[in-house]
Amino acid sequence: QEMADEAQAKEEEVMDEVAGCVGAFVKTNPTHFMASGTQLLTHFFNMLDDKKTSTEHRIALCVFDDVIESGKQLAAPSIAVVMPFFLKYAYSEECDLRQASVYGLGACAQVGGEAFHQHAMPAMTALVACVQRSDAKEASSLMAT
Repeated sequence: QEMADEAQAKEEEVMDEVAGCVGAFVKTNPTHFMASGTQLLTHFFNMLDDKKTSTEHRIALCVFDDVIESGKQLAAPSIAVVMPFFLKYAYSEECDLRQASVYGLGACAQVGGEAFHQHAMPAMTALVACVQRSDAKEASSLMAT
C-alpha cells in the first residue's frame, strides 16, 4: 500500500507540473492554445471524474481556471462544459477544491458574457455558500473565501 501511495503522490506531482506548463502556455499564447490545445483539455476534463482523487480534481480545475481566464472569449465554449464542476466543487469540504472552483466561477463571470449568463444565479448561490460556511474565516479556508 505504501508503494502505491508513493506512486500516486509522484503521479500527482507530475500532473501538477504539467498543469503548470499548460497554464503558462495558455497565458502566454491563448489564441494558439485555444486553436490547437483543446485536445489536451480532454485529459484534464477526464480528471474531473468522481473516481479520481481530490488532487486530480484540483489540478483539472486549476487548468480550466487558466484556460478560461487567459483564453477569454475564445474559452467561452468551455464554460458550459466545466461550469457543473466549478459549481459542484464550490461546495466541497476540501478548501483547495473550493478555492479552485470559486476562482473558476469568477473567471467565468469575468470573461463569459452570454455563455455565463445562465449560470450566474447558481454561481452566486455557490459563492454565498462559501463565504457563509462556518469555517470560512479559518486560516485554512481563507483562500477559498
